[in-house]
Amino acid sequence: MDIIRQELNALLEENKVTIPTLAKATSLNEEFILRYLKSLDESLSTDNNSERFLEDIVSCLSWCEKIPDDERIKAVIETLVHIYGMSIENIAKCINVSLQSIICFIENSNEFPVEEKYKIAVRTMYLFYVLKFPDYSKMPETV
Repeated sequence: MDIIRQELNALLEENKVTIPTLAKATSLNEEFILRYLKSLDESLSTDNNSERFLEDIVSCLSWCEKIPDDERIKAVIETLVHIYGMSIENIAKCINVSLQSIICFIENSNEFPVEEKYKIAVRTMYLFYVLKFPDYSKMPETV
């Protein structure tokens, strides 16, 4: 059994994720995910973005508890800079903290006050969430 199947089975057994959640997140149908879990003949295609995303989600969820919280927020800041093209100054202004605060957090979060870490973490995650444009075609219709 390949490593992704093993990790996915472990996540399901530990109730860290459900098949409906994975189906919604990846746009794969639940039947495909179940077939993938049960059949060694079923494989993930590197040509299909949804299947690649399933592999990425499983890997991230499997390893997430091993990544320190400060490093997670630093990774979100890096994503805002490298993927969204924001500067550290843009981020500081959007989350209403000083530029020096973010720089100090990035350089040495161990000596950074917990209250400031919390403010940067919550606001940075919210900024990332806002910028992550939703795929409205995946959203359930409301009445």
